[in-house]
Amino acid sequence: MSAMPMTRRLAAATLILLGGGAAALADPPGHAGRLSYTEGTVSFHAADQEQWSPATLNFPVTSGNSLWTEPNARTEIQVGAAEIRMDQTTAVDMLRLDDSATQFRVNQGIVNVHLHTVPPGGMQVQTPRGDVNLLQAGSYNVDAGHPNGEAPTEQVKVTVLEGQARVNGPRATLEILPGESAVISGDPVTFTLVEGNATPFDNWALARERREVASETSRYVSPHMTGYQDLDANGRWHTVPTYGPVWYPTAVPVGWAPYRFGHWAFVPPWGWTWVDDAPWGFAPFHYGRWVLIDGVWAWSPGVLVERPVYAPALVAFVGGAHWGVSIAIGANPFVAVGWVPLAPFEVFRPYYPASVAYVRNVNVTSVHATVINNITNVNSVTNNVTVTKFVNQQATTVVPATAFTNAASVRNATLTLPREQLARVPVTENVGHLQPSAAAKAGVAVSAATNLPGPNTSATVANGPVAANTPPTGGTTAAGATSVPQVPVVPKSPGPRINRSAAAPGATGGQGLAHSGPTAPASLPAGPQAKPSSTVAPGPPIAHSGTTTHAATPQPATAAKPPVDNGHAQAGTGAPTAAARHIEQQTQIRPTPQGWSRQPQPPQQAAQPGAQQRGPQPQGVQPSVQSPAHGGGQHSNGPNNQKSKEKKPPGE
Repeated sequence: MSAMPMTRRLAAATLILLGGGAAALADPPGHAGRLSYTEGTVSFHAADQEQWSPATLNFPVTSGNSLWTEPNARTEIQVGAAEIRMDQTTAVDMLRLDDSATQFRVNQGIVNVHLHTVPPGGMQVQTPRGDVNLLQAGSYNVDAGHPNGEAPTEQVKVTVLEGQARVNGPRATLEILPGESAVISGDPVTFTLVEGNATPFDNWALARERREVASETSRYVSPHMTGYQDLDANGRWHTVPTYGPVWYPTAVPVGWAPYRFGHWAFVPPWGWTWVDDAPWGFAPFHYGRWVLIDGVWAWSPGVLVERPVYAPALVAFVGGAHWGVSIAIGANPFVAVGWVPLAPFEVFRPYYPASVAYVRNVNVTSVHATVINNITNVNSVTNNVTVTKFVNQQATTVVPATAFTNAASVRNATLTLPREQLARVPVTENVGHLQPSAAAKAGVAVSAATNLPGPNTSATVANGPVAANTPPTGGTTAAGATSVPQVPVVPKSPGPRINRSAAAPGATGGQGLAHSGPTAPASLPAGPQAKPSSTVAPGPPIAHSGTTTHAATPQPATAAKPPVDNGHAQAGTGAPTAAARHIEQQTQIRPTPQGWSRQPQPPQQAAQPGAQQRGPQPQGVQPSVQSPAHGGGQHSNGPNNQKSKEKKPPGE
């Protein structure tokens, strides 16, 4: 069977994505971000946590999460086709990250945002001085400044390197075109347009962006698949008849198997979530399936769909609430838990609340349409299903339950069971008995989290139900004796004071931060300065020496006019668009091999044809819209990212 017929057949399954009517259950988001890079000290906390902990690579980022970078630190968050990069001494709260919107707040510091395509619902950045909507694919710099004690920052600067943005103030909005910066300051808020310039931080971000240029991975997966950016540098693609395109990691440790080199974390609303150790270890563990091909592990992303659904771990759990093992004759058995990585065409059954429609959507890339139709029967669960029913049964991993719940490194806690015993272990969809520790909620792998036997310790399946005993450490425990568990210590990390009352109005799950973090070092390199060109303030005009000032005329509430519609959805206040005069730029800011640079304006060129194709597209899937291949190209046009070749200020 060839790969292409499989792709066409599976693509047909996408037609049922909207079936099922209203969901009887509150489904988790089908979209999640990822902490993809850290440099220096980076801190993290979730919505329900009272302290900062060290940020963990590959940890999922979702609504309510907060991140902080210490001086001389940087970090990167991937959210599908978007990348958010934080400079030093920067505080970011993820206010809303789901299928409908991406909203985050920058309380202080600098972020660089690169949009390969505009995410569903758009991208909004909240700052202490106003909200910024990023309207097109491109690169942006948002400098929220640094507060003076408890007082908010006095100035925010938004620079459009490529793309187009809109700043929303209390009584006016302002469009920002490529090469422009908007300075937001004053009380009442004033908008000032100046010529924009890149900073050294933007050049660092540009070097990170270039990994997307000529990406082979983008031929086989959607740009909305979080974490795809790291696959090209860490593996190779090959097409096989049965599964179509598959990806082979180039270097894995001895004894490697999927979902074995990493740890488990508890991430609401999904619950138990796999966090892999490998730098590339996000997309292959939250999308698609794994399979052994000629003795080598390969990841199959499945059919190419526009927006694949994120899953916390594509495994089947085995064991159950009272299933356990013993590591010595006469020793007390203890509760254990196991899991097997799913192979292509095997159904993932969520172990968290989910509707029938969600089950369809999360499986549609890797399971035949007829099987998807069968699994809509929620009563056809896993009765009498054992490990032997799975293609990857030889990769089943078993650990003590205390290792699982305490975020212990799995490879240091694995147990070796006789194959004939393991084959009879039943599959379970109930993992409610596995209660997370503080370490699991923080997502930090704690190497000495529990009393554990050594890695690959031989064990046997216990006969009958098992109580929640703790496994012995490095030896045996006499019958009737109980070992004392070690309480995992959650590492602390520096960060601003957590202020629960500072959440912005209308934020979804976001937790505010007190404006009391350290300021950036004096040596922080600054970008070139530019003279102001145009200032817009709500209220009477204010004279500025050498500056042209345009005021947005105040309007009664009953006569407020909507912003000028230039083909993009207006956000927020419904305030009039500020009548700012855009910069007459003699040069154009462009990406070069050395970084962002201002160069002479190129001669007027005819409009380019439509969006560039990203390889074969299944029927019913719109081609994605790509940003420039950062060597100086034009944005492709597309249904969600239309950009005129000749820019005109709004209202002209």
